[in-house]
Amino acid sequence: MNKAKLIIFALIAVVFTVGIFFLPVDKFVKYIRSFVEEYSIPGIVTVIVMYGVFAVLLIPGSAITVLCGGVFGLVTGTIVVVLGSNLGAFFAFLISKTFLRSRVETWIEKYPKFKRLYSALEKNDFKIVFLTRLSPLFPYTLLNYFLGVAKVRLIPYLIASFIGMLPGTFLYIYIGVVATEVASSSSVEKAKLIFYIIGFVATILVVALVTQTAKKALSEELSDTKMEA
Repeated sequence: MNKAKLIIFALIAVVFTVGIFFLPVDKFVKYIRSFVEEYSIPGIVTVIVMYGVFAVLLIPGSAITVLCGGVFGLVTGTIVVVLGSNLGAFFAFLISKTFLRSRVETWIEKYPKFKRLYSALEKNDFKIVFLTRLSPLFPYTLLNYFLGVAKVRLIPYLIASFIGMLPGTFLYIYIGVVATEVASSSSVEKAKLIFYIIGFVATILVVALVTQTAKKALSEELSDTKMEA
C-alpha cells in the first residue's frame, strides 16, 4: 500500500470524525441505528441489500463501509458489508455476462490494465481474482463488471472475491468504529479508545503488508503471462 493510499485512509477517518462533530452525520448514524433496532433482522437485511444495489450502480462503497462501521460496530459492521459487497459483486458479475456484456467490453478498451488481466485469468481465475481483490490497483465496483466478461468461473469468482475483499473491508469498518469512538468518547472511555486506536494502527500495517504483497504477486503473474504470450 503506497503513501497515497494511506493518506486517503487517514483523510476518510478525519472527514468522518469531523462530520460527526459538525455535520448531520451523527444524526444520520443515529437514524440508521434506530431503524435497525426497530426492525431488527429485516433492518439489517435492508442495509445489506442497499449496499449490494449501490455496488451494482457503480457507487463507490468506501464511504458506505465507513458509515456501517460507525452504525454497527466492528463485528456486525464487517458482516453487513461483507454480505452486501459480495451480493453486489455477484449481481454485477451476472449482469456483465448477460445484459451489459457488449457495453462492458467497450469500457474495457479504455482501461489497458484490465485487458492485461485476461490472459492471466485463463490460467488461474481463482488466484488472479483473489489478487485483484487484494490489490489497490483495481476499483471494486468496476472490477465486478470487468471480471464478468472475462473467462472466470462463478464459484471461484465468488470465493476469491469473498476472501480477497476481507482485509480492505475490515480496515474501512475500523475507520468508522474509531471515528465514532473518538467523537463520542468521554474520560471514562479513554482506555477503550486507546485500545481501538492501537488496533486501528495494527490493522493499517497488516492491510498495507497484504496489499503490497498482492500487488507484487499480481505484477509477477501478469509479467509471466506476457512473456509466455
